[in-house]
Amino acid sequence: MNIELDLSNSNIIDLTSDLIPNTNATTIILPSTIENIYQNSFLNCEELQNIDLSKCINLKYINKYAFSNCKYIKDIDLSKCINLKKINDFSFNECYNLTKIILPNKNIEISEYAFENSGLKCMKLNPIILFNDLY
Repeated sequence: MNIELDLSNSNIIDLTSDLIPNTNATTIILPSTIENIYQNSFLNCEELQNIDLSKCINLKYINKYAFSNCKYIKDIDLSKCINLKKINDFSFNECYNLTKIILPNKNIEISEYAFENSGLKCMKLNPIILFNDLY
């Protein structure tokens, strides 16, 4: 069963796990007002397949474990997130089906373990991406 959670008309600035506790939604649409996706915001949202970030022009940070264990997400399009500064460690941890991510046309910092235990196979880099602590 497909369940859509449309937050696009809300004025949420900081998304926390308190707002979306283990939802059964398969699709979530986020608003343009979002600036931070905090730690554990979508942790264990195991039914989540699609996260629409197309309106998230103010998004700056995706924090630790934000999408951890969202097993059915296949791709993430961050191309419209023109203010994105950082994707933190373990943000997409255990997103086993995540195979593709599209980043905005700007420099952003991606922490070393941001995609730990994911299925990531393709990352569109535009133009330069800084990897933190890679040795």
